[in-house]
Amino acid sequence: MTYYIAIPDIHGEKEKLDKALADIDAWLDRKQHDGTIQPEDKIQFVFLGDYIDRGKDSKYVLAKVKEYVLDRGAICLLGNHDLFLIGTVDGTGVYFEEYGKSNSNLAMWENNGGLKTCREMFGSQFDQHFRETTDVASYIEVIKKSEEYNFLKEHGRRKYETDLIFFCHAQQSDAKDYNDTILLWGRTKDYGRPDSSFKVPANKAMSVHGHFHRLSEGITFPRIVNYIHGGKAKTVVMADCGCGCGWRGELHPVIIAESSKNDNGIADDIKIVAIL
Repeated sequence: MTYYIAIPDIHGEKEKLDKALADIDAWLDRKQHDGTIQPEDKIQFVFLGDYIDRGKDSKYVLAKVKEYVLDRGAICLLGNHDLFLIGTVDGTGVYFEEYGKSNSNLAMWENNGGLKTCREMFGSQFDQHFRETTDVASYIEVIKKSEEYNFLKEHGRRKYETDLIFFCHAQQSDAKDYNDTILLWGRTKDYGRPDSSFKVPANKAMSVHGHFHRLSEGITFPRIVNYIHGGKAKTVVMADCGCGCGWRGELHPVIIAESSKNDNGIADDIKIVAIL
């Protein structure tokens, strides 16, 4: 059995991340003690992206994610906010197919708290006056040489797939199309029709993503949507709950158990076992 621990959008919230990781360790200790988790079972952490912006401890959050990737083999998915940082250095834009236009990564990052994040993460490398008055563009050379940028470039992924689960930062709007825009930005506006609004890849049973954080619309998270498509049961796990986004959302890891492959090489069991 493999236990996948999905941790959604952290957004620079140190205390919420530390609490979530402590809750995970306590849960694992209990399940190992009572025999639910066996020594041969695998524990796989999957961070769903958006580590920076909004909160005030982006540098700490990225350092903690890096620790889990290097020491515990965690998967580091990229979110749209993480791509703001990368794209600002690399000079890439953000293209929205549904609008048929591209926006500057730099301008979008500034509008989403990029300058505040730069000051927190890299401001100590400048004198106080410069740190208070500069703009994001002035940080590009510093960011390019930083551990944070190089870690995200080397270890960040757009998606992660298992036998039955598809992990990414944002929601798939087309079950056959996984371009970067969808994986980073996808988010349905139609919550009332899960059969048409939520998509899971045809060969998967479950999709797990963050990026929602819509507590302002009275929607609580994590949110689980079950539906049938083509005679097959599908489950969408919207793990994000607004952490760090100004709506006082908490960080609730989702733990999913997937069976090992049977003699035919097919994983035939998957279930959500805990929401912490």
